[in-house]
Amino acid sequence: MTSLNVPKRMASRINFNGPNPANPFRPLDTPCWMWTGRLDPRGRGRYGGASSYRVIYEKFIGPVPDGLELDHVCRTPACVNPDHLEPVTNVENMRRHYMTVTHCKNGHPFDEANTYQRTERCIGRRSCRACNREAVARYASRKRRAA
Repeated sequence: MTSLNVPKRMASRINFNGPNPANPFRPLDTPCWMWTGRLDPRGRGRYGGASSYRVIYEKFIGPVPDGLELDHVCRTPACVNPDHLEPVTNVENMRRHYMTVTHCKNGHPFDEANTYQRTERCIGRRSCRACNREAVARYASRKRRAA
C-alpha cells in the first residue's frame, strides 16, 4: 500500500508516519496511518459521516464482505492504514479485543487464578474473581442490614 494513492482531501487528515506497534495477531511491516481529522468518542476517525478507516479500506481493498467488520489488528483506533485492517466476524473481533485487556476495570490482573470465563453466549468475556467476591460481600452486607 502506498500513501500516494490517497485523495488529497483525505491525505491532509492523515499522519503517514504513525507508530509501528507490536502485534499479537500478525506482524505489521508498515507504520500506522493516524487520522488527524475528527474522531468519535472511542477515538476512531470520522469522514463525511462514515468511519474514515472504512472509507480508506474500501478505496484500497474493496467493500467489506457481508457479515464481517473491520478489525484494527494494530489495536490503534485512529489508524486508517488498510494493511492494519482485517475483515473478521464480530465474535472474532470481540475475542481479539478481550485478549488484549490484561486487568479488570478495578485494576485486578486477569491471570489464571483471578479469572473465570463467562458463558458460551459471551464468547471471549472474562470476569474478575476478586471483583465478584467484593460484590458478593457488599450484597451480603446489605441483606444483613435489611434483616
